[in-house]
Amino acid sequence: MYRILDKINYPSDLKKLGIWELDELCKEIREFLIGNVSKTGGHFAPSLGVVELSVALHYVFDMPKDKIIWDVGHQAYVHKILTGRKNRFGELRKYKGLYGYLKPQESEYDIVHAGHSSTSLSIAQGIYEGNRVKGITEENIVAIIGDGAITAGMAYEAINNIGFYKSKLIIILNDNGMSISPNVGSITHIFNKLIMTKTSDYIKDKVYKSKMRIISRGIESIKSFFLPKSSIFDELGVRYIGPFDGHNVVELVKIFKYLKESKDKPVIAHIITKKGKGYKPAEDDPVKYHSVPAFDPKVGVVETTPNGSMTYSDVFSMKVVELGNKYKDLICITPAMKEGSGLSEFARRYPDRFFDVAIAEQHGCAFSLGLSIAKTTPIYAIYSTFLQRAYDQVIHDVAIADKKVIFAIDRAGIVGNDGETHQGIFDISFLKQLPNFVIMAPSTGKDLERMLEFAINIEHPTAIRYPKDKANDDSLLNNKTEIKLGKSRKIYDSSNGIYIISVGHMLKYSVKAREILIKEGLDVGIIDLTFIKPIDTEMLEELTKAKIIITVEDGIKYGGIGETIGIELYKRGFRGKFENIGIPDLFPGLGSREELFRDYGMNEIGITNKIIELYNHLDKEDLRLSISGNSERLLIPK
Repeated sequence: MYRILDKINYPSDLKKLGIWELDELCKEIREFLIGNVSKTGGHFAPSLGVVELSVALHYVFDMPKDKIIWDVGHQAYVHKILTGRKNRFGELRKYKGLYGYLKPQESEYDIVHAGHSSTSLSIAQGIYEGNRVKGITEENIVAIIGDGAITAGMAYEAINNIGFYKSKLIIILNDNGMSISPNVGSITHIFNKLIMTKTSDYIKDKVYKSKMRIISRGIESIKSFFLPKSSIFDELGVRYIGPFDGHNVVELVKIFKYLKESKDKPVIAHIITKKGKGYKPAEDDPVKYHSVPAFDPKVGVVETTPNGSMTYSDVFSMKVVELGNKYKDLICITPAMKEGSGLSEFARRYPDRFFDVAIAEQHGCAFSLGLSIAKTTPIYAIYSTFLQRAYDQVIHDVAIADKKVIFAIDRAGIVGNDGETHQGIFDISFLKQLPNFVIMAPSTGKDLERMLEFAINIEHPTAIRYPKDKANDDSLLNNKTEIKLGKSRKIYDSSNGIYIISVGHMLKYSVKAREILIKEGLDVGIIDLTFIKPIDTEMLEELTKAKIIITVEDGIKYGGIGETIGIELYKRGFRGKFENIGIPDLFPGLGSREELFRDYGMNEIGITNKIIELYNHLDKEDLRLSISGNSERLLIPK
């Protein structure tokens, strides 16, 4: 099907090509990406933008001896194609399939897992200095940073050290002007000036025409004549060259060969790429095509909401606009996730009250505290796994200050399809231990709306966590919709002394499990926890006489709220059977939410089986086996 790509399985095959064949190979790789990612979904525009860059890197450097370290692993699809995984792209991001990010267990060519941004420079310096101490000097260490990652403070912490210690690294700045949203901040303006400066273009033209002779003769002297004395990188001790055309594969090969042979390191090569290159809809709208579902390449991505239902992110998006109109001091903040966090419409309507702080989660958190001190109402909209990066600021700045900052935590719990790096399973455990915090978990879409408005009137740090999922309908709450601080809601009572304490969205599965058990003669009650913190002590006292209690949460079991409830129940005299259902002590891998819930016994079948297992210890009746509609084993008492 592909004249050249069909022959390429590993970088050693790539090196057999003539340099004149690389352009055609790049065209074939783009066709391959469009044809495959459109079937599976995945990070589309970032991969299209680094085709030439990836090919040139593997053409010049010798992995795995040389170390190529990708920042934000969603840029690495082409790298995967060139390193033995081309034939697995049909299972990209599927259950137990090919990871969309880097994974060392998957290939020796993946030096480190990468899902979050701005880590490559620090890791690269560590590898270089570790090798140096051991006397290993023949390896080239190449770090690619881009897709917005250079806007994060961690990148400059690394550059500060790399320049000081003169670690001999090759840094490739893949500058496409984007993270997921367009880059913001003064750093971006510096890069734009470099790109747009005519003298820079003049130098670049001279470099190309001379086939790198200018570089070899000392590009620094030419830059110092035509450009300001030094760049920000030069001042930090890292030599800067560029910018260069990131879609001219032949010239990239020449540049990388020069960098490989040069002894003058550390050096940063500024490469200009276009996100979505080669597929016009993605070029025109790289935000929309950053990560895509399966789509028809002839039509493009069509935005639809399945069955007319809304996600929790959709609900948040609409409600926060309404609140922005009602509360004139409400301000929304997000770390480069305007679209993903549902703040696009708020930003359009209230631009003076919207702040995209770029990939700077720590700054965004402390900035929100400052807004609170100024007596405004900040809502910090952030993904659960990105909040992890700001944990010190959550504790040291916000929690100790005990100021009103509302954390709208999207992608909480199992996210699916992105693997370990993006599973938001730790926020309950790392927030519930903090004094002064109020933590809520909406069970329905309307619940999220109620909680957002409720949080505005709480004079403490408040977190509202919700998953990447379709919002549950309010009917699940059985008319128990009122919210009171620190109070749970009894959705159904039990005559059998069997209760499920459900956390947030898990109410959907708890109600389904109850329906199964009711048909078999077990009257099961359901408590909607509502508040993870403060915990409802009156509810715990009431349940001390129960026979069976299980908690169900979309988060890690150990350190989760179920564990806390179990301890508090036994302290109050509960002596029945107790179990907390949640994610076991591991990092969940690939799979949809439904697939992983099934694996971890978190769906209605898992909940039902756990109750029957505990019930069997109370009543020694024989059990019969029944097969559910999901072809899972379901234990039902006679």
